Amino acid sequence: MIPVFDRGTGRAAKSGRLFLPLLVLFVSVLVAPARAELGIPTIRDKVITQHVAAWLEGRHLRRWKLDDKRSKRMFDSYLKALDPQRMYFTAADFESFRGSRLMIDDFIKSGNLDFAFKVGEVFLRRVAECAERVKKLAAQEQDFTVDEYFETKRAESLFARGEKEVAELWRKRVKLLLLEKLVDGKTREEAREEVVKLYRNFSIRMQRTDGMEMLQIFLTAATKTYDPHTTYMSPDTLENFQISMRLELEGIGAALQSIDGYTVVSQVIPGGAAARDGRLKPQDKILEVAQGDSKEFVDLLNMKLSEVVKLIRGKKGTTVQLKIKHADSAAAEVLSIVRAKVVLSDREAQGEIFEVKRGKAKESLKVGVVVLPSFYMDMAAASRGVKVFKSTTRDVARIIEGFKEKSVDAVVIDLRMNGGGALSEAIGLTGLFIDTGPVVLIKHRDGRIDTRPDRDEGAAWAGPLVVLTSKFSASASEIFAGALQDYGRGVIVGDRSTHGKGTVQQLMDLARARAGGEAGKLGALKLTLSQFYRPSGRSTQNKGVVPDLELPAVSSYMDGEAELDYSIEFDVVEASKYDTLGLVDPKLLKGLEEKSQARRGAVKEFARREADIARYLKIRERKKIPLLRTRYEAEKKSLELEEEKEKEKEEDSKEPTPPPKENEIKRDFYLNEVLEIAADYAQASRPIDAASYRRLARARLLLGATRSGRRMIAEGLEKYPGNKGLLELKKGRVE
Repeated sequence: MIPVFDRGTGRAAKSGRLFLPLLVLFVSVLVAPARAELGIPTIRDKVITQHVAAWLEGRHLRRWKLDDKRSKRMFDSYLKALDPQRMYFTAADFESFRGSRLMIDDFIKSGNLDFAFKVGEVFLRRVAECAERVKKLAAQEQDFTVDEYFETKRAESLFARGEKEVAELWRKRVKLLLLEKLVDGKTREEAREEVVKLYRNFSIRMQRTDGMEMLQIFLTAATKTYDPHTTYMSPDTLENFQISMRLELEGIGAALQSIDGYTVVSQVIPGGAAARDGRLKPQDKILEVAQGDSKEFVDLLNMKLSEVVKLIRGKKGTTVQLKIKHADSAAAEVLSIVRAKVVLSDREAQGEIFEVKRGKAKESLKVGVVVLPSFYMDMAAASRGVKVFKSTTRDVARIIEGFKEKSVDAVVIDLRMNGGGALSEAIGLTGLFIDTGPVVLIKHRDGRIDTRPDRDEGAAWAGPLVVLTSKFSASASEIFAGALQDYGRGVIVGDRSTHGKGTVQQLMDLARARAGGEAGKLGALKLTLSQFYRPSGRSTQNKGVVPDLELPAVSSYMDGEAELDYSIEFDVVEASKYDTLGLVDPKLLKGLEEKSQARRGAVKEFARREADIARYLKIRERKKIPLLRTRYEAEKKSLELEEEKEKEKEEDSKEPTPPPKENEIKRDFYLNEVLEIAADYAQASRPIDAASYRRLARARLLLGATRSGRRMIAEGLEKYPGNKGLLELKKGRVE
């Protein structure tokens, strides 16, 4: 099972074309397993390629034509996609390809894939050759007393010239891998076996690459030269993407992984068919598969995971037979499981209330935390006009209602691992915390700017709000965090900045959009059509959302949008008209920061976090690794943190704690500090004075003219009966 995510309007445009607004930070996988021969490109491959070319030239935000300049970029991008560290292709290979460097644009427009497949075949041959080379090199004795180095930043190097350079490059690579394992305590034989197995399995998987997979690699490499988020999805990739958006599929409900050629169960999804059956367990190997009551089983050894998934997934009510080997048993067993609808609950919004002790009297404040992995929605249901479908906004609203019933003092929205999702969901979620007003500005290809507002009056939560972000928070997450920061609605806490993806993609189903064919049969192009901006007019592109309070994290120093090839430039447009709420001012932030720093100084984990950052930066800047064992061990030791020993001692002295329950939010030192910040904010915000409520009233957040506003005033007076600001609002005396 391969999860994915999102939500958009799902409206069908004219001429039967399907446009699905998306805002997703999408991380593409380099190459999937495959077979030795790619074969000849098909008519379908040609049609797909021509459609992609037409969409790029006709609709992309950058308005670039496919020309020789683009062709050079596409050529380089394709080689980099296949061989990013320049380990496999040789200088001779490069020279044989070079004649086509200015012709890629013509190839794509005409649908000619001969070059793409030729390069792909050469790559697969080199992978197989290198697997055999590794086997021979691993069998040789290595001299770890020689003072030499392996170059780590191979992407900046030239391709190896001649057999002598190729042999030397791989000699050092194998030597480094063996050295790593020996220093980790492996015997020479164990180290050799593991290194050989690593490349043998990689080669086996790669030799199963089919034409559609290579087409996806080639077209995505080409489209990413327009911007990092314009990509081609094959039919299989598109199906998995749609599953991730609607958070459900039909199958047995098991997450799978490939280990040493075997299909291994990594997780049994709660509530799924396999979980209800009870016999399939994590770490079980699935050896063979048969459909229905058939006696014809298919052997899964060394089969691509995507092909395995196809065999196991199926319509609810149908039966699949699995021949499995349990992790604790040598005997094989056949399980017959009836497929059912599986809800991917691990991708849904989760909510939990935590208590934070305050003061000498140990007053308890309640902080509700919402963990939001993505901005999801069931696009297919939305496009069909279904009124009730899977929705981020709807799920979070339900969670917040539960928080209010338990009288929480503050709410935290955790977006640390949220890579984006549907634009409409980002707007809808923002609307849960403001009354009405602009949420995002969108600049189109022709320069026209649209304002997308929240039109629903009232707010689901008007109290203290903290938004937790990281470098992994992208796209729709940045719309949400940026809008709330502009409104002064809540405190943003997290890494030095978010990812910096400020562009909007739409999913173009190539069959429906251009050929009138069956949806999904040609895959889809995720195409960048516009750029979004905060209500203040500032783009999040490249620069992201800078938090009000920064907490130390290694992820702060990882690459973001600005470091990606061909990223779109940062710019600013005219701000929209909106009323700030004034709930976050410099004085408040200074107080929160001072208290947070004081607490962090007394927490050993934060000291270790700072050491982790220093270690990460040192490793990242390293350009070569010593192959002299004594120097390698010395460097390794210097990079290991002394705090780790303290941590082990600390953990040994602690009483054992039970593992988190299913769907339970893990409370660690980092979240503890966020909860403390939220509690500080709640205390600093109450009781709210009349002046503050006047500002809120003018922004219409709590304006008594609306039914929701009157309800919120009543709820506030129930909690703070003597609040002058609320009393004035109730009496209509606020200007």
